[in-house]
Amino acid sequence: MIVLLIVGIVLLVGAGVALWNRRTYSERMNLIRRAVPASAGNLSDAFPGEIVSINGDAHPEQPLTSEQSETPCIYYDFEIIRRYERSRRGGVSVGGGRRRRRGRSRGRETVAQNEQWVPFRVNDGQGEVRVNPDGAWFEARQVMNRYEHEGSNNLFGIPGLDININFGGEQTLGYEIKENAIPAESPVYVAGPVSEHGEIARNNHHGLIVSYRSESALRDDWGKRERYQLIGGIVAAGLGALFLLGAAVTWLISLI
Repeated sequence: MIVLLIVGIVLLVGAGVALWNRRTYSERMNLIRRAVPASAGNLSDAFPGEIVSINGDAHPEQPLTSEQSETPCIYYDFEIIRRYERSRRGGVSVGGGRRRRRGRSRGRETVAQNEQWVPFRVNDGQGEVRVNPDGAWFEARQVMNRYEHEGSNNLFGIPGLDININFGGEQTLGYEIKENAIPAESPVYVAGPVSEHGEIARNNHHGLIVSYRSESALRDDWGKRERYQLIGGIVAAGLGALFLLGAAVTWLISLI
């Protein structure tokens, strides 16, 4: 009964997570579906609050260079993950006593991360429009994915003899460095509301999308994710309910 109860609860929690994730993709897809294709040349005819989409090259209003790959861009984010190994102790009972068993376990932790963006202008060949990307959903392409091994010390200068110094039984193995960016002067897709100042910016009612991918690519990718999260959430909720029902039936039988 306990197993059925735990599995049922886990499945219901998973269903909640899936449906929450679907909500995020639904918001993005609704924005894309409502966006009216426009050109920068006649965007001044749009009324404040109207949702538009535009394609063109992104030109930052001020220089921005990513921290890891040094890519000139309008947006970047990076994460540095430390991989480590630490000693662990386990034990098994032997004849009423306890025998210690040593081993190693590996883990990872984020040691640094950052995200930066700057206002930019989109030029579609017919004109320019300013975009304020504060609070936007960014879709950036990966510009760096590197793993660096932790340097070791050869204290005696003997070839092949590397000695790693570590304290507390924990040793750093290396670092994963991942960075995404939307390069400057590259094509972008922007969808969002027009502000009173004639720029495209997020407001209290609608979000903003800034992506290096095209609208069709986003529709295909996010549309599939939206459907899969919905299906997964429904299936997990149904199975969770069945397991909880089974736990309840088992409990009732035990009372008879």
